[in-house]
Amino acid sequence: MNRPVPPGQLIERLPVFPLPHTVLYPNTLLPLHVFEPRYRDMVRDCTSGDRLLAVVQLAPGWEDRYHGSPPVHAVAGLGRIEKEVPLSDGRWNVLICGLARVRLDEEIPSDRAYRTFRATVLAETEPEAADAPLERDLAALRQLYLQAVARIPGLAVHAAPRAAVAGPAGEVCDRLAAALPLAAADKQRLMEALEGRERVRVLTEAVSRLVEDEPPLAGDGDDLDGDGGGGEPAH
Repeated sequence: MNRPVPPGQLIERLPVFPLPHTVLYPNTLLPLHVFEPRYRDMVRDCTSGDRLLAVVQLAPGWEDRYHGSPPVHAVAGLGRIEKEVPLSDGRWNVLICGLARVRLDEEIPSDRAYRTFRATVLAETEPEAADAPLERDLAALRQLYLQAVARIPGLAVHAAPRAAVAGPAGEVCDRLAAALPLAAADKQRLMEALEGRERVRVLTEAVSRLVEDEPPLAGDGDDLDGDGGGGEPAH
């Protein structure tokens, strides 16, 4: 799924898709239904170019400024549009593949209605070798994940196999997190955790809260209307 993007690479002009409650982790897929005119234009431009864009979560206080330039978090998910389906009324269904974490360094003026930023691809680190404490932490995280899936209607059939995913600790965390309706702040904390061991800690705390709380509905917070975002996760 992942085509490597070199850490430290500077992207001079990156289209940015801000969404509430939605992040794009590396090595995951994000289906989106795109309906707002400026983001329809973004998809059209991206698919006629290098197909790269960033999905970034809107920062607190965005509600009153959505149709202008609302605040966004500094760390976002770099993705590539892998598939796109144009609809007859101008909307799009797209599938975005997460490639890397990026830092949005500076917003760049543009003649397009959507926003563009200069961005830097961030380096992520994993433990050099798996050790017993890390393996225990990952095993405990997988158990918490299965508990959370069992409490969330509609997730069990599709999400449970992800608990068996193998790979570096950080990648495992990203894939597990992508399947769960975590709180917006927890999603962003995980996005900003660049070290694998730290990501295990952050996700364990987030999933523990999910298990302890009243079970949320699947996709809670991501079912957007026309005033809440230019696109919405497709289910």
